[in-house]
Amino acid sequence: MVHATWITDQAHDMVRGALRFSVHRSFTIAHCHYENIDLVKMSQGFTPIYTDNKLDVIEEEVAP
Repeated sequence: MVHATWITDQAHDMVRGALRFSVHRSFTIAHCHYENIDLVKMSQGFTPIYTDNKLDVIEEEVAP
């Protein structure tokens, strides 16, 4: 049981490390390629420009 828990913890740590590496790499690429990028704003996350209602309207318009 302890060994199974250890394996799960190891897998979780590996996934977390891969995610952290990917995010760090994305920020590095953005910083290298774009002079005026606001890394602080970028680190705050994604802010959707459409509300759920607007997305519903768009889906209805493009539905066959």
